[in-house]
Amino acid sequence: MFSGIITHVGKLKKIALNQYTFTAPASVCKKLNQSSSIAINGICLTVIAKPRGDTFCVEIIPETLER
Repeated sequence: MFSGIITHVGKLKKIALNQYTFTAPASVCKKLNQSSSIAINGICLTVIAKPRGDTFCVEIIPETLER
């Protein structure tokens, strides 16, 4: 359940079709793996590749974009 408590802040770095790349503190990225779930603005998204440094990518499906 999403508690609404913000623990870290990241930034949208790049959009390429349906792949969104974010930067976040390296301490957050270190805990992520491919298929990890992460809530961004209350939307639960899945990390699509092992993060590198302070960058991670998620894939956003059309249904999510429509809503």
